[in-house]
Amino acid sequence: MTSVQDPTVQRRRLRVELRKARDAAGLRQADVARAMDWSPSKLIRIERGDVSVSTNDLKALLSHYGVKDKGRVNGVLELARSARGASFYDQYADLLKPGFKEYLAYEASASVIRQYHPVLVPGLLQTEEYGRALFEYMEPYQKLGPPCA
Repeated sequence: MTSVQDPTVQRRRLRVELRKARDAAGLRQADVARAMDWSPSKLIRIERGDVSVSTNDLKALLSHYGVKDKGRVNGVLELARSARGASFYDQYADLLKPGFKEYLAYEASASVIRQYHPVLVPGLLQTEEYGRALFEYMEPYQKLGPPCA
């Protein structure tokens, strides 16, 4: 696993943690926003990862959610700090299609790739022997010609 995670990935982890904490507390966004004296849109933007959250706001939010475990609080605070940085891909934002920058960040931070192919072996796992066997199997079908239109 890579040691330095892209801020895009950290923002996603932060928003997942905040949503889990709010759900565990049994609170709705509107109730939290009212209790924190925030606009509902501020909380929505924080939970979506659209904006960063200050350390003080995050501590108050976690306290309101009833998160008391120091380890978890420190972990969430560290996520928030690392989510504030700039992504390597930000410099190419004007060249990339919407959403592709996030895809690149997630792919670069991935530690596992899972694929499911019920019929064929994925390309990266194919060997020369597998390719030959596949062509030998398909040979009788190729002699039949193209299917009728």
